[in-house]
Amino acid sequence: MIETIWPYLADLHAVVPNPWVGIMLVFCSILCGLVIGLEREVKNKPAGLKTVTLICVGSTAFTLASLLMASTGRSDPGRIAAQIIPGIGFLGAGAILRDRGTIIGLTTGATIWTVAAIGMLIGQGYAVAGIVLTLVVLAMLTEVRHLEHWLRKPCQLTTARIIFQPTGGKAFLHILRILDDYSISDRAWQLSRRG
Repeated sequence: MIETIWPYLADLHAVVPNPWVGIMLVFCSILCGLVIGLEREVKNKPAGLKTVTLICVGSTAFTLASLLMASTGRSDPGRIAAQIIPGIGFLGAGAILRDRGTIIGLTTGATIWTVAAIGMLIGQGYAVAGIVLTLVVLAMLTEVRHLEHWLRKPCQLTTARIIFQPTGGKAFLHILRILDDYSISDRAWQLSRRG
């Protein structure tokens, strides 16, 4: 039984006839994009269900087009596929923003980059590898957060005294911004003025 299934775990271009292989790979790409995109959509991330699915399908379509053109002998098989990487880099960089001294969107940018790699892998005919990689990415996006919380342990509130001279500067505003960045509620601190 394994001998009959084994060829389908590798390059599907060698096993499934055209045009069925392309149709199978595009549907597999849609499925993988939907799985990761749904996780991003649930967390209200900028690159959600539609965006991630389109990136995965687009990468698969470009890879399939690259292979199709190469089969006619008119093109290098990696030429079109190689252009996916800078295009995805452009999209991923657009998702990364700097906000109040912190960088946000790194995970979204990395997800865009990885989803394009999954689409390219599927387009090359390795659908099972694309599905496995999709499950690995999904586990990383959902479960690593629990591991981070477990490793870091929740912070215990403690008492701190900050003394500063409010001589027309913006020290108080900076202190408020720091308290806000760490989500410390207004009830957890008090301001006392001297003099």
